[in-house]
Amino acid sequence: MILPMLQTDLAEVMLACVEGRLHEIELEWHSGYAACVVMASGGYPGVYEKGKVISGLDAINDAQVFHAGTAAGDGDSVKTNGGRVLGITGRGETLQE
Repeated sequence: MILPMLQTDLAEVMLACVEGRLHEIELEWHSGYAACVVMASGGYPGVYEKGKVISGLDAINDAQVFHAGTAAGDGDSVKTNGGRVLGITGRGETLQE
């Protein structure tokens, strides 16, 4: 999980790469740690069900949610659509945090 630790604007870094001036960019990093927990569908990596409603995403405040095997459901709902469904990444000054 290196990108959640990057403090420098990623768009600035990518533009510098394209323009051949990456050597001009000084990367800055957040201190501490990052950890990612992957939510997988029951049965994964074998046969797994799709279409299960995922709840609680609106309650996540201090972490990043990376969608992988998800699909839009009815209204604002999100449903499972693959084996590795979500990656939830948090940062803290300690790994326990």
